[in-house]
Amino acid sequence: MASHPIIVDIDPGMGVPYADIDDNLAVLFALGSNELDLKLISIVAGNVPAHVGVQSIDRTLGFVQGDVPVSIGSRSPLFRPYSAGCDVIAARVPGIEYNGAFEPASDVSGRGFALCDMAATLEAAPGPVTIVAVGPLTNIALLLHQRPDLHEKIDSVVIMGGAITVPGNITPFAEFNIWIDPDAAEMVFRSPVPKVLVGLDVTTTVGLSAADFDPTFDALANRRFSEYAKPAIEGWIEVIRHLAGSERFNPHDPIALAWLVDPTLFEAVQMDVSVDVRTGKTSGRPDAAGTTAVCLAVDADRFKTLFFERLGRVALREA
Repeated sequence: MASHPIIVDIDPGMGVPYADIDDNLAVLFALGSNELDLKLISIVAGNVPAHVGVQSIDRTLGFVQGDVPVSIGSRSPLFRPYSAGCDVIAARVPGIEYNGAFEPASDVSGRGFALCDMAATLEAAPGPVTIVAVGPLTNIALLLHQRPDLHEKIDSVVIMGGAITVPGNITPFAEFNIWIDPDAAEMVFRSPVPKVLVGLDVTTTVGLSAADFDPTFDALANRRFSEYAKPAIEGWIEVIRHLAGSERFNPHDPIALAWLVDPTLFEAVQMDVSVDVRTGKTSGRPDAAGTTAVCLAVDADRFKTLFFERLGRVALREA
């Protein structure tokens, strides 16, 4: 079976204090899945500032065989001031001792600009490409607005974001990725390009503990990778413990990637989706002619099996 070409647009923060780790895990999930052909990683400001996101994913990719180009994109929302997610969370849980793996600086100068590199990837592709957007939608809104001639080269945009039937995770109404740049999100949902929304409605029903990763890490010959990833996971769970009193975190972004690997994991309804740009609240109205398939349920056990299987397949560089 041919691999599906994808562009992943992310705001990765593994190893950065108070930053979510799921973007990095999503990239590893993609690299471990033969069904997916990762053509480009584009970085957007969200979970961490864009240049820090480049440093974080550089660190992760340093353990992996094969080279994936990384481009830097928008450093702020379209029209609003930017507050990094890690800073917002740090203000809510001050004073904890973070045990994550801190990132060494990497040079972000000379990187391609995400908008140009996404457009070039689409232009060069022999067939349609799927964009998987698991951060704020700033880069995607700019691409759709400035290059409408490329809409037909986009198979779909798979979005991790929003909360249709459940509360938000940054305010009572809003999910973080949409809240950071609601103007960009509304632009994307108004676009005629087909979309899939994998929001808090499904991602909050899956929880992973640090112990869940032990069998996978124990089986890896490359101990350097385990020594990098395990403390970062434990550090994020420490944040979740203080925020929500839980020993498990939600792997939001890998769940969005799972839609492309095995859509039978999900129950989805076609909807017309809109965003309140004042609050970041996402609303969906069932509509057979709507441009967004909204996921409302996921088989958590089957996802976990798939996730750890694919994580174990990632080809690591020799230690």
